Order: sequence, then C-alpha cells, then structure tokens
Amino acid sequence: MSESDSSAGMHRMLIFFLLAASLVNGLYNLGIAAQPAKQGGDFAQYYVAARLVRAAENTTIYDRGALYQHRANEFGVKGIPYEDREPRVQTFAYPPLVAYLMVPLSLLPYDVARYVFFLLSLAAFAASVPLLVENREKDRQKTMVLTGWAAVMLFYPVFQTLYLGQINAVLLFLCILALHLVRRRRIWLAGLLFALAAHVKFFPLVLLPFFLVKQEYRLLGTTLLFVAVIAAISVAVGGLGLHEMYFSRVLPQQYFAGPYFRNQGFSGFFERLLTRHEYTPSLGHFPRLAHLLSLAAGLAVLAATYVSAGTKARAGSLRYDLGFATCLIAALLFQSKSYEHQHVFLLPAFLFSFETLVYRHRGGRALPMLLGLSFSIWSFLLKLEFEYKRLPRTILLNPMFSVKFFATLMLWAVCVRLLTSTRGPEHNAGTVTSASSSSVLS
Repeated sequence: MSESDSSAGMHRMLIFFLLAASLVNGLYNLGIAAQPAKQGGDFAQYYVAARLVRAAENTTIYDRGALYQHRANEFGVKGIPYEDREPRVQTFAYPPLVAYLMVPLSLLPYDVARYVFFLLSLAAFAASVPLLVENREKDRQKTMVLTGWAAVMLFYPVFQTLYLGQINAVLLFLCILALHLVRRRRIWLAGLLFALAAHVKFFPLVLLPFFLVKQEYRLLGTTLLFVAVIAAISVAVGGLGLHEMYFSRVLPQQYFAGPYFRNQGFSGFFERLLTRHEYTPSLGHFPRLAHLLSLAAGLAVLAATYVSAGTKARAGSLRYDLGFATCLIAALLFQSKSYEHQHVFLLPAFLFSFETLVYRHRGGRALPMLLGLSFSIWSFLLKLEFEYKRLPRTILLNPMFSVKFFATLMLWAVCVRLLTSTRGPEHNAGTVTSASSSSVLS
C-alpha cells in the first residue's frame, strides 16, 4: 500500500470516528433534553400566554402574581421544581406576537404540545444545515451537510435549547431560510421572514446595517416595511395597551442579565469582572464602568464586523454568507442578555468559517486551531449549573466563568480575519452550481 493510500485511509477512519462520536453524543443529549420532569420550561410560558389569548385574557399574560400561576395550573401546566423553591411557571417575557403565533399549539394538551414543539425544533435544526449550503457544488454540499449535522449533534446550546423548549431553533431556521431567499432574489419573502424573526427576538435587527453595507437597499426597505406592518397588525389584534405594558414593564426587566454565569456576552463578562456578585470574586464594584465598557466593546465589534463585511461580495457567495454569520456573532457579543442557549446562532459562522478554511484558505495553523478551540469550549465545557458552582471561588478563576464568551470572541476574530484576508472566501458566487447560479445572482 502506498503512502498516499495509507493517508487516505487514515482520513476516512478519522471521519468515521468523528461521525460515530457525534452520533453517540447527539442521541445521548437528545435523551437528556427530552426527559419529562423539566423539559419545556420556557415553552410553558408560550403555551400559557397563547391559552390566555384564546380566553380573551390578554392583559394576564404579563401578570407576575398568583393569577397567572392559577391560570397556568388550570391549563395543566406545572411549574419547574428548582432546589427548595416552590414550582412556578415562568411569566411570559416576549412580545405579544409570540403568544399569537403559539395559538395553534395551544389547541393541544400541554404535554403533547411541548413535545410537538420539541420535534419541530429538532426538525428546524436538521433542515437549517442543508439550507445553509444549498447552492454549493454537489460533492462539496454533501460534505458540508454531513459536517453541519455532526456539529449540531455535538453543540451544547442545541440541546439546551431543546431541553428548555426555547424558540431559538425556529428563529434560526427563519433567518437561514431568509438568507436562502436572498440568494434566490426573492426579496419580499426574505424581508418578511427577517421582520418576523425580529419581532420574536430583537437581535436579528443587527442585520439591517449589514444590508446597508452590502447595498441591499431593496432588502433593507422591505424588511423595515414588514417590521412596521407586523407591528401594526400585532397592535390591532392585541391592543395598544398590551404593547405599552410589554415595552414599559416587561422589556426593561428582561433586558439585563447582569453577572449571571450563563450570560456570555460583553455585559456578562464585564459585570462578573467589575461588580460584586454571588458567583465569584471580582476586581471591585464598578457597575457604571462595567456598563460603559460593555457598550463600547459591543459597538466596536459591530462596527468592525460591518467594515470587514465590505461591499464587494454578492448574495450567494461564501464571503457574503460569512459576513451574514459574523453579524449574528456580533449581536450575541453586544447583547446585554446573551444566554448560552441563544448561541445556537453561532452555528452558521462555525460552518462557513470551516468551509472557508477547507476550500479557500491556504497556509496557517492559528485559525483552524482557534476555530477548533472555540467549538470545543462551547460543546464540552461547563454544561450544567453544578459545574459552575464547583469552580473554586478565587479571583484568578473569574475569567473561567466567561470562558464561553472568550470562545465566541475567538470565533468572531477567525471570521473577521477570513473576511479581510485576500485568501479568504471568494467575492463572487463561485460555489453555486451551474443550475442555480442564474437564479442566485440575478
């Protein structure tokens, strides 16, 4: 056997080994995520809010007292037990539109509805990967789909999203489907999906300056138009008072997560480092400085992202895709409340940067190493709450509570370096198949 044959055999063995490890890890974590005792803790608030909407009790969806809990119990929704606290159903913390969208699921009994939502979320993750690379050449597309599915089965935020019953999977799918529609130049539908996603959670709005930088003026205008239209419809359905309640009472309480260890953006990092809290010793108590540094660093990352994205790459190119994904990273770093489960939005950046390094970048070991470190930290370190609690309480280990923030920052740096590299992803849509290139670039 020649040396080249031995090398090829070694590569095949490594691929099979990694796929097997991904499959075992994925199935095991799916089983944990589906356990009935606590599965769907966040979905419970969607369900209760939708039932209250159906019962014409709109104003109760933001009630923080006994009435909300009483109605939840009547709907068959039990609170999640946590340590010595009495089980409570989480109060609804989303814009009213989310309650309206959940009405079809609220027609089912709660236990059925939460597992239907679990399966819908799982399907959204599975379908998102092929959509990300649907315009690649056939063999390359097959390789990237397998790589993407393996990444999904290893990536811890995926299973935290499923376990909590979070809406992230659906939101990620909406953004990726909208990107697919932009490639196909179906701008009106793309704008509608971007606007819908922004009404569920606000951070997709970070893509609007990206559209401006890319001179996608029609897409920018269409998205803003649909944001206004959907807002008007939501107010017409739920009433102005309900929306005033959300923006004046609920959003201010939900906007900040402080030093909580699962808050892995700039805000969480600086709050843990520069304010006193229960989790780990800090450098002192300087809340205003922590806030100013968080804001300045977040704005700097956003600005650098838009500049690195440039204007040359067209929709359908790998460089455009990578710029799109880098904006999502910047949004997660910028947010004052950037919980770990939200970091499923890193998956497009991991996939596109991996693709760039494999197919376009030549030379260098630092970027692949940083990419691997970032993915490994997010997939394997500090998954459960007790792991954080067992960390030694010393100022020297304060940064350990922010290790996933550093991993996100590493991924952002890799993406920016690739975007600004002359050997990075192509400016034009060189990866699209001949059958689809005309529709993607028209």
